[in-house]
Amino acid sequence: MILTGLCAREAWLGRMTRNQDMGRRAAVVLCVAAALMGPGGLAGAADGTLRGDVLVCVADLRSDAVSVVDPGTGVVVDSVPVGDGPDSVAVSPDGSRVYVTDSGSDTVSVISTRHCAVTATVAVGDGPNSLAVGPGGSQVCVSDFNADTLSVVDTATARATDTVAVGSGPTGVAAARGKRA
Repeated sequence: MILTGLCAREAWLGRMTRNQDMGRRAAVVLCVAAALMGPGGLAGAADGTLRGDVLVCVADLRSDAVSVVDPGTGVVVDSVPVGDGPDSVAVSPDGSRVYVTDSGSDTVSVISTRHCAVTATVAVGDGPNSLAVGPGGSQVCVSDFNADTLSVVDTATARATDTVAVGSGPTGVAAARGKRA
């Protein structure tokens, strides 16, 4: 838990300053913390060692790109240009796609992990700042801060299919299986 708090603090510092190196260091800190989480996190084995096929994507807010980091080496291995002001990143359950909120262009960029390239850009509400991929991977939910809405994106068509009014200034979203009580 201490490492998680430290990672959150370092990520915040990296995102809120103009120092790109700080952001890169924060990504490495997050990778190390994720590796220490054990099975189910980024770690691939019970002993906490990283699998060779794991890459971490970091939204670089001020450079309008997503850095792809090899957590085993702590090296940025690729950079994918996305929309204006990338803010949040989520991965599809099968690992084939990465979704990125572009807060300055009111879009979500869809990146193919196989090709490390944007394959679609989805228009969503004003000021998207957080997103979550549904458990089945068929939908992505996006909180739209300036619009006070939640946009629902169909991953098969790469289109927003629904907009739901929510409270003022939504800043986070999570998707989970379940039934309404």
